[in-house]
Amino acid sequence: MTTGGGGRKRRVVLIVCAALLLAAAVLTLLPSISMFVFAQGKTAGPDGYDGEQYDCIVVLGAGLKPDGSPSDVLYDRVRTAVSLYLAGAAPYILMTGDGKETGYNEPRAMKELAMSMGVPEYAVKCDTLGLNTAASMQRVRKYFDVKKIAVVTQQYHLYRAMWLASRYGLEAEGYDAALRTYVKQSIFNVREFFARIKDYYNIVDILTSSNYNK
Repeated sequence: MTTGGGGRKRRVVLIVCAALLLAAAVLTLLPSISMFVFAQGKTAGPDGYDGEQYDCIVVLGAGLKPDGSPSDVLYDRVRTAVSLYLAGAAPYILMTGDGKETGYNEPRAMKELAMSMGVPEYAVKCDTLGLNTAASMQRVRKYFDVKKIAVVTQQYHLYRAMWLASRYGLEAEGYDAALRTYVKQSIFNVREFFARIKDYYNIVDILTSSNYNK
């Protein structure tokens, strides 16, 4: 009897453990699946512009090199955004990124690069407090008079960026800025996987925050 009871207990423990593992897997994969499904039909390649009109083109920050120039990832984002602007997609480009520290200003570097590619200064706006993707999209909605935007970033990042944009009341279409193969792409993928989880489960708290609509 004792042995039989012990066997049943072990089976119950195994079933509970299996259920917990399954639940953890679902909760972990759900953000990526949800964001991927949401973005279907709303993204295009670097050369996929078809004449759509937007209130502005949003470029998300992606780090600077030690000399202060845009990283390869960021360079390609700006280059793609400039192509959209020159094609008449929007009246201006909004550069959003980290610019809160002295000597480190992603939006300024992005603006200078865009101007060197032929965009007039008046057609580039900067938001230096877009410290992450969620903050950037929230600030686009709160501080800029826009509704329909073109989001420019690499494909692996577009899923989350567009999902967040929609949660902040923006109508967004995405443009993949991957113009080359990036050395650290595997690192970007892993980091993005966990960023999706963080933003997916934080969004309810963000949207219901007492400070959100102030």
